[in-house]
Amino acid sequence: MKRKWILAIGCLVLVALVVYVYPVVLGRLILGAGGGRGRVMDHWEVANGSFKIRITEYEEKNPVMLHRFNYVFETSLVATTDWRELIDTWTDDDISIPHDSVRSLSDQIGYVVMGESLASTIDGGKTWSIWDAKKQVPNWQCCNHSFIKDVHIGLDGKGQMVLFPRFNGIPATTLYTNDFGLNWKQS
Repeated sequence: MKRKWILAIGCLVLVALVVYVYPVVLGRLILGAGGGRGRVMDHWEVANGSFKIRITEYEEKNPVMLHRFNYVFETSLVATTDWRELIDTWTDDDISIPHDSVRSLSDQIGYVVMGESLASTIDGGKTWSIWDAKKQVPNWQCCNHSFIKDVHIGLDGKGQMVLFPRFNGIPATTLYTNDFGLNWKQS
């Protein structure tokens, strides 16, 4: 009788492995770790007198189980078509392109924000400073498409960025800037 129970439990474990683990493992072996930019889902562009911002949403090219979505923020000076990538962020959710994530304070000063990244310029888009939580936040753990909850920068260069780390075990934090978002610090 014990032998039948051991055999039955072994069969259940084997079925569970085949049903739940095998597709993921096989998918990763065949398709790799997933990722890559697939088809364009949405596209939006905005400009001021000096620089343009283009946001493109891509569907994941090789999803392993569930699709992920890639949002790419690019910039170009108004007079050119030479685009440069600023932010490349991924989400598990297909969210609308956040038009309010692009803010232009003047033709010289602006910033873009999404997920865990913020890019800012004070010279009309010629150069950009990138703040990336993956590099700046101690004990960073992936993923939270709303890690940067809110950013406000005034015409005097002073501003704040509210971080809301849902999964990271880090308390909500507010960072401050005095130089239009080129540098951030607590208090």
